[in-house]
Amino acid sequence: MTPQPAPKQVITRAQWVAADAALREALSRFASQARFEEEFLRAFLIYWSAEDEEDLPIDLEHVDPDSEEFLLTFEWFVYDYRESESGKRIIDLFAEAEGPRLPALQRQLLEAWRQQCIDLYEVHRIEDGRRYHVLRVMTGQEYAVDDEPSAGSLAPGDLLAVRLLPVGERWYPSTLFRSFSPADLPRLTVTLRLSYEDFQQERPGAGWEEFLRENGFLFNDYTLERRALAEAWHERGAEPPAPADEEREPSARDRRRWETALRQAYEQWLERPSPALGMQTPLEAASDPQLRPRLKDILQQMEEIEASFAWAGEPALDWKAFIREKGLL
Repeated sequence: MTPQPAPKQVITRAQWVAADAALREALSRFASQARFEEEFLRAFLIYWSAEDEEDLPIDLEHVDPDSEEFLLTFEWFVYDYRESESGKRIIDLFAEAEGPRLPALQRQLLEAWRQQCIDLYEVHRIEDGRRYHVLRVMTGQEYAVDDEPSAGSLAPGDLLAVRLLPVGERWYPSTLFRSFSPADLPRLTVTLRLSYEDFQQERPGAGWEEFLRENGFLFNDYTLERRALAEAWHERGAEPPAPADEEREPSARDRRRWETALRQAYEQWLERPSPALGMQTPLEAASDPQLRPRLKDILQQMEEIEASFAWAGEPALDWKAFIREKGLL
């Protein structure tokens, strides 16, 4: 007879923590099997948008399993990557092979974890340096995340691209995660929204979670592009940007679509209470002597973001005209 899950009220915190640790270890062992070596290489190439191993940010033959590059890729490989032969995610293959033998609490966790996806969260406040409260930006849910290692390095307004896993009544990150400045919020939300619209064209009726499970690498793509453009823009001198890849050159229609969406996102940002500004809107912060320096810093970052994309020939907001129109100059 299959043992039934114990009622939540009689399960202690220590039992949940032990089940969490054991399941993470079992998942890692399963995904690290020799039979998945070729799949993991393929996942690395997809996640880092690389043509071959030479284009990867690390040497897979001498990889450090504690490096950011490895941990981010392995997390995506376990939860989202689909095995080329079966089309199933690694965590689902694990559930089929090992799930029936797992203790009751681990089975509960596994079923919940299989439904989770990477998404964009905004930090609203830090609690006792051990947990932080976040808002799921695109859908509006709020979570309290237990994560002492990261809590001390975060600030209100920071953006996180993270997969949150339920463990009993608490939430934990699945592993380390990407973080972004509050200044990235408008462009990140546009990137996600327009990519989701494109995904729905291919899969009518697809939900937000389905989109993210199939496109969780978008956050890594955004990080790489932002870093590359920021570095190139600051070092540009008199050199123009490299010619755009003709296959990726946006059409006039796509350019208008992006520019319209960016303008709307920045307009919404101006009227949205921001945890980076003490839950005042940027328009309110502009008249607050104590908040103006922080607002100025965010606006400067936004100007550099849009300038770097424009300089590279990508769709961008005419920043100076925009803030002059809004009376922020």
